[in-house]
Amino acid sequence: RTVGSLRWAIEERPPTSTDQRNVFHAPARVAQKLLLLWGVGTVLLTVLFGIQNAAFIPRFLFAVGFPGIVVATACYMITEFALRPIAAQALEAGRPPRRLAHGVMGRTMAVWLLSSGVPVLGILLLAVFSLSLQNLSATQFAVAVMIIALVALIFGLTLMWLLAWLIATPVRIVRSALKQVEDGDLDCNLVVFDGTELGELQRGFNSMA
Repeated sequence: RTVGSLRWAIEERPPTSTDQRNVFHAPARVAQKLLLLWGVGTVLLTVLFGIQNAAFIPRFLFAVGFPGIVVATACYMITEFALRPIAAQALEAGRPPRRLAHGVMGRTMAVWLLSSGVPVLGILLLAVFSLSLQNLSATQFAVAVMIIALVALIFGLTLMWLLAWLIATPVRIVRSALKQVEDGDLDCNLVVFDGTELGELQRGFNSMA
Protein backbone atom coordinates (compact mmCIF):
# COMPACT_ATOMS: atom_id res chain seq x y z
CA ARG A 1 0.00 0.00 0.00
CA THR A 2 2.81 2.42 0.88
CA VAL A 3 4.62 1.84 -2.42
CA GLY A 4 1.36 2.03 -4.37
CA SER A 5 0.52 5.40 -2.83
CA LEU A 6 3.80 6.78 -4.23
CA ARG A 7 3.23 5.52 -7.78
CA TRP A 8 2.39 9.03 -8.99
CA ALA A 9 6.05 10.01 -8.51
CA ILE A 10 7.25 7.05 -10.61
CA GLU A 11 4.71 7.84 -13.33
CA GLU A 12 5.62 11.55 -13.10
CA ARG A 13 2.03 12.62 -12.55
CA PRO A 14 1.10 15.80 -10.66
CA PRO A 15 0.25 14.83 -7.07
CA THR A 16 -3.18 15.39 -5.63
CA SER A 17 -3.79 16.50 -2.05
CA THR A 18 -4.28 12.81 -1.18
CA ASP A 19 -0.91 11.98 -2.76
CA GLN A 20 0.73 14.73 -0.72
CA ARG A 21 -0.83 13.35 2.43
CA ASN A 22 0.28 9.80 1.61
CA VAL A 23 3.91 10.89 1.15
CA PHE A 24 4.14 12.37 4.63
CA HIS A 25 2.15 9.56 6.24
CA ALA A 26 4.29 6.83 4.66
CA PRO A 27 6.97 6.78 7.42
CA ALA A 28 4.29 6.42 10.09
CA ARG A 29 2.65 3.57 8.18
CA VAL A 30 5.97 1.72 7.91
CA ALA A 31 6.59 2.21 11.63
CA GLN A 32 3.06 1.07 12.54
CA LYS A 33 3.41 -2.15 10.54
CA LEU A 34 6.75 -2.90 12.17
CA LEU A 35 5.29 -2.22 15.61
CA LEU A 36 2.41 -4.56 14.84
CA LEU A 37 4.74 -7.39 13.78
CA TRP A 38 7.07 -6.92 16.74
CA GLY A 39 4.09 -6.60 19.07
CA VAL A 40 2.64 -9.92 17.90
CA GLY A 41 6.05 -11.57 18.30
CA THR A 42 6.50 -10.07 21.77
CA VAL A 43 3.10 -11.30 22.94
CA LEU A 44 3.61 -14.80 21.52
CA LEU A 45 7.08 -15.27 23.00
CA THR A 46 6.08 -13.78 26.35
CA VAL A 47 3.00 -16.00 26.63
CA LEU A 48 4.74 -19.18 25.46
CA PHE A 49 7.69 -18.80 27.80
CA GLY A 50 5.54 -17.36 30.59
CA ILE A 51 3.44 -20.52 30.62
CA GLN A 52 6.56 -22.52 31.37
CA ASN A 53 8.02 -20.09 33.89
CA ALA A 54 6.54 -16.79 35.09
CA ALA A 55 10.05 -15.43 35.57
CA PHE A 56 10.40 -15.19 31.78
CA ILE A 57 7.49 -12.75 31.43
CA PRO A 58 9.32 -9.47 32.23
CA ARG A 59 12.46 -10.66 30.47
CA PHE A 60 10.84 -11.41 27.11
CA LEU A 61 8.39 -8.53 27.43
CA PHE A 62 11.25 -6.05 27.49
CA ALA A 63 13.95 -7.99 25.62
CA VAL A 64 11.73 -8.34 22.53
CA GLY A 65 9.45 -5.33 22.90
CA PHE A 66 12.07 -2.61 23.41
CA PRO A 67 14.19 -3.51 20.34
CA GLY A 68 10.97 -3.54 18.30
CA ILE A 69 10.15 0.00 19.38
CA VAL A 70 13.68 1.17 18.62
CA VAL A 71 13.68 -0.50 15.18
CA ALA A 72 10.29 1.01 14.30
CA THR A 73 11.42 4.48 15.36
CA ALA A 74 14.68 4.22 13.42
CA CYS A 75 12.81 2.98 10.33
CA TYR A 76 10.42 5.93 10.64
CA MET A 77 13.31 8.39 10.51
CA ILE A 78 15.20 6.55 7.77
CA THR A 79 12.03 6.28 5.65
CA GLU A 80 11.37 9.98 6.11
CA PHE A 81 14.90 10.76 4.95
CA ALA A 82 14.69 8.35 1.98
CA LEU A 83 11.41 9.92 0.81
CA ARG A 84 12.70 13.50 0.83
CA PRO A 85 13.05 13.65 -2.99
CA ILE A 86 9.43 12.54 -3.36
CA ALA A 87 8.37 14.92 -0.59
CA ALA A 88 10.03 17.72 -2.55
CA GLN A 89 8.00 16.78 -5.64
CA ALA A 90 4.82 16.73 -3.57
CA LEU A 91 5.50 20.17 -2.10
CA GLU A 92 6.46 21.60 -5.51
CA ALA A 93 2.90 20.96 -6.66
CA GLY A 94 1.63 23.51 -4.19
CA ARG A 95 1.50 24.36 -0.55
CA PRO A 96 -0.34 21.69 1.43
CA PRO A 97 -3.62 22.80 3.02
CA ARG A 98 -2.18 21.98 6.45
CA ARG A 99 1.02 20.61 7.91
CA LEU A 100 1.24 16.98 6.85
CA ALA A 101 3.97 15.83 9.21
CA HIS A 102 4.53 15.99 12.93
CA GLY A 103 6.23 19.19 13.98
CA VAL A 104 9.76 19.43 15.30
CA MET A 105 8.48 19.43 18.88
CA GLY A 106 6.30 16.36 18.32
CA ARG A 107 9.15 14.52 16.60
CA THR A 108 11.56 15.41 19.42
CA MET A 109 9.16 14.38 22.17
CA ALA A 110 8.45 11.08 20.43
CA VAL A 111 12.17 10.27 20.21
CA TRP A 112 12.63 11.21 23.87
CA LEU A 113 9.73 9.01 24.89
CA LEU A 114 11.01 6.02 22.94
CA SER A 115 14.71 6.42 23.75
CA SER A 116 14.38 7.42 27.41
CA GLY A 117 10.81 6.91 28.57
CA VAL A 118 10.54 3.28 27.46
CA PRO A 119 13.79 2.18 29.19
CA VAL A 120 12.71 3.91 32.41
CA LEU A 121 9.35 2.16 32.12
CA GLY A 122 11.23 -1.11 31.60
CA ILE A 123 13.20 -0.58 34.81
CA LEU A 124 9.95 0.22 36.62
CA LEU A 125 8.27 -2.95 35.34
CA LEU A 126 11.35 -4.96 36.25
CA ALA A 127 11.19 -3.63 39.80
CA VAL A 128 7.45 -4.34 40.02
CA PHE A 129 7.84 -7.93 38.80
CA SER A 130 10.84 -8.44 41.07
CA LEU A 131 8.92 -7.28 44.13
CA SER A 132 5.73 -9.16 43.28
CA LEU A 133 7.27 -12.46 42.14
CA GLN A 134 10.31 -12.41 44.45
CA ASN A 135 12.29 -14.36 41.87
CA LEU A 136 15.32 -12.11 41.37
CA SER A 137 18.32 -11.79 43.61
CA ALA A 138 19.96 -8.42 44.20
CA THR A 139 22.73 -9.37 41.77
CA GLN A 140 20.28 -10.43 39.04
CA PHE A 141 18.29 -7.24 39.47
CA ALA A 142 21.45 -5.10 39.29
CA VAL A 143 22.63 -6.90 36.14
CA ALA A 144 19.21 -6.43 34.50
CA VAL A 145 19.21 -2.70 35.30
CA MET A 146 22.75 -2.37 33.93
CA ILE A 147 21.73 -4.09 30.68
CA ILE A 148 18.68 -1.86 30.26
CA ALA A 149 20.75 1.26 30.97
CA LEU A 150 23.41 0.21 28.46
CA VAL A 151 20.81 -0.52 25.78
CA ALA A 152 19.14 2.83 26.47
CA LEU A 153 22.46 4.65 26.12
CA ILE A 154 23.35 2.99 22.81
CA PHE A 155 19.96 3.16 21.11
CA GLY A 156 19.11 6.53 22.67
CA LEU A 157 22.29 7.98 21.18
CA THR A 158 21.46 6.44 17.79
CA LEU A 159 17.92 7.82 17.74
CA MET A 160 18.98 11.27 18.91
CA TRP A 161 21.71 11.35 16.25
CA LEU A 162 19.12 10.54 13.57
CA LEU A 163 16.80 13.22 14.95
CA ALA A 164 19.57 15.83 15.03
CA TRP A 165 20.53 14.88 11.48
CA LEU A 166 16.97 15.32 10.21
CA ILE A 167 16.66 18.71 11.89
CA ALA A 168 20.14 20.03 11.09
CA THR A 169 20.10 19.25 7.35
CA PRO A 170 17.34 21.73 6.35
CA VAL A 171 18.83 24.38 8.64
CA ARG A 172 22.26 23.99 7.04
CA ILE A 173 20.73 24.30 3.59
CA VAL A 174 18.96 27.53 4.55
CA ARG A 175 22.15 28.85 6.15
CA SER A 176 24.09 28.09 2.96
CA ALA A 177 21.45 29.89 0.90
CA LEU A 178 21.62 32.91 3.21
CA LYS A 179 25.36 32.96 2.67
CA GLN A 180 24.79 33.04 -1.09
CA VAL A 181 22.41 35.99 -0.69
CA GLU A 182 24.99 37.72 1.48
CA ASP A 183 27.53 37.24 -1.32
CA GLY A 184 25.18 38.91 -3.80
CA ASP A 185 23.45 35.90 -5.39
CA LEU A 186 19.76 36.83 -5.23
CA ASP A 187 18.54 34.10 -7.60
CA CYS A 188 19.05 31.11 -5.30
CA ASN A 189 15.98 28.99 -4.64
CA LEU A 190 15.61 26.16 -2.15
CA VAL A 191 13.93 22.82 -2.72
CA VAL A 192 11.28 22.40 -0.01
CA PHE A 193 11.37 18.79 1.19
CA ASP A 194 10.32 18.93 4.85
CA GLY A 195 6.73 18.83 6.05
CA THR A 196 7.44 20.38 9.47
CA GLU A 197 8.24 23.93 10.52
CA LEU A 198 11.59 23.46 8.78
CA GLY A 199 9.76 23.23 5.47
CA GLU A 200 7.97 26.46 6.33
CA LEU A 201 11.41 28.00 6.92
CA GLN A 202 12.58 26.84 3.49
CA ARG A 203 9.41 28.12 1.86
CA GLY A 204 9.74 31.44 3.68
CA PHE A 205 13.27 31.88 2.35
CA ASN A 206 12.06 31.30 -1.21
CA SER A 207 9.37 33.93 -0.71
CA MET A 208 11.94 36.46 0.51
CA ALA A 209 14.42 35.62 -2.23
